[in-house]
Amino acid sequence: MEKSSMLEQILYALLGGHQLNLTSSNPNLNNIEKIGLVLLNNTRNTIESLIQKEQNSDNSFQFHYSKNLLELTIMTLADEEFEQSNISSFLETRGLKEALVLSIATPKVDLSKQTATESKIDNLINHIYIKNDRSFTKQFIEAIQEADEIIEIFVIEKCYEKLIDFHPVPNTKMNMQLLTSTIKKYNYRIELKIKRQFFIWAFLILFILGGVITYLIPTYWSQYDFGILTTITNYLFPILTFLLVLYFFLFHKIEDKFSIITNYIEKRKRKINKKYGIDLEQIEEIEKLK
Repeated sequence: MEKSSMLEQILYALLGGHQLNLTSSNPNLNNIEKIGLVLLNNTRNTIESLIQKEQNSDNSFQFHYSKNLLELTIMTLADEEFEQSNISSFLETRGLKEALVLSIATPKVDLSKQTATESKIDNLINHIYIKNDRSFTKQFIEAIQEADEIIEIFVIEKCYEKLIDFHPVPNTKMNMQLLTSTIKKYNYRIELKIKRQFFIWAFLILFILGGVITYLIPTYWSQYDFGILTTITNYLFPILTFLLVLYFFLFHKIEDKFSIITNYIEKRKRKINKKYGIDLEQIEEIEKLK
């Protein structure tokens, strides 16, 4: 890392999500390096004019940034849309290594359409990314021996990460996540169905009770000659208090314990799942291990 150029270190940090103890105010930095450091610090708005200055420069110039992989990648991270034509022109005479680096900066680079060179690194990328060949592992050593730049080491690292994705363990983990997600959705539908049934019954009971009350009050009001205050004090307040307490016990947790309704729903879910051979307790334990 110490032997790498400043530009290589900046791009490696940008693509790999690392940090650098440098500031863009360093007088020895060129414009592209300053842009890279600012992007690394997530303060892009402070260098808009500098980005535009580089974009407006003459791209026919021999040392224009669009002819350099590292500089073009940094400028792509700064403005992906603007650099699409520069990327297309650049990749016309380049191989998979360059395409892979740029594909990390923009998803619009299609590796499958890029021609591989005869280099060991391109050969490795071709087998890992294009052919999905998980048996092509011995060539990692040859690619590492050929690498003499930090960006090439980075490319080999990405190939290794891709190889790990082929391994059955990550696939098993992904399948397990899919399975638990499906079971969660299934249980959500069960819970929703139970809640709907509960509220339908609650609505019917309240509807009937409301009908009885609306019949009894007009019928017996004059007979007992209730006063408004007496009615509110002796009848409505106790009923409202009872309903409030009932609501609290039904729908709220008390001392971190499930409410009556929630507890009932959980028991119903476990019973239905058990019927189909699904152990929710084991699934909950697996979820804790993630």
